[in-house]
Amino acid sequence: MIFEFEEIFCDYDSTVNNMDKWLLWINKTFHTSFVSDDVTHWEWYADIAESMNIDVFGYFKENIAYNSKEALSSVPFTGAKVFFDTLVSIAKTYILTATHDPDIIKIKDIHFENHFESPSCCVIHEYDKSKYAVSLLTGKPNVLIDDKVQNCVDWVRCGGIAFLYNHNNTYVYAQTTFEHERFFKVSTYAEIIEKLSITATPQTPLSV
Repeated sequence: MIFEFEEIFCDYDSTVNNMDKWLLWINKTFHTSFVSDDVTHWEWYADIAESMNIDVFGYFKENIAYNSKEALSSVPFTGAKVFFDTLVSIAKTYILTATHDPDIIKIKDIHFENHFESPSCCVIHEYDKSKYAVSLLTGKPNVLIDDKVQNCVDWVRCGGIAFLYNHNNTYVYAQTTFEHERFFKVSTYAEIIEKLSITATPQTPLSV
């Protein structure tokens, strides 16, 4: 085990839930031709919304992102459910996702329940994720798995253990030169399990 820890907090979008179709929706809706490498930083979507005067967040507001009836809705990455189930078998595990719109919260909760077969009480909607970096009961660090650099950096600076997850090294924005003994850059679920020294064998193989 890398460090003794209390609980695990796992981000949702682009960590266990594949959001690549958001870019496809933008291209189809606004006749653009963006590719993944164009998304160079986390605020890129907000930046193009302002610079091009297009509502890229309509993907969420128009109930596309988490609506399985839509062709361009998001779906979990291959192996994500097995990964989440494995984390649950290790320690108390939550989905920690930054959502503030009540309507989107309800839809995302249902999306999680349907795809991960877990109750939505496992989902925490919070922008200030770093408040969960350390257990208030035991003082032990908690683990964060997230694709956003700043979330991971803030988490570590508040005393937690963070895994910056860049799925198969696909995303330019999920890269950083930040280093810390409690900070790990990973690109597969298997790496996370290995670094946490998980000995339980999943029922089906993990995506590596």
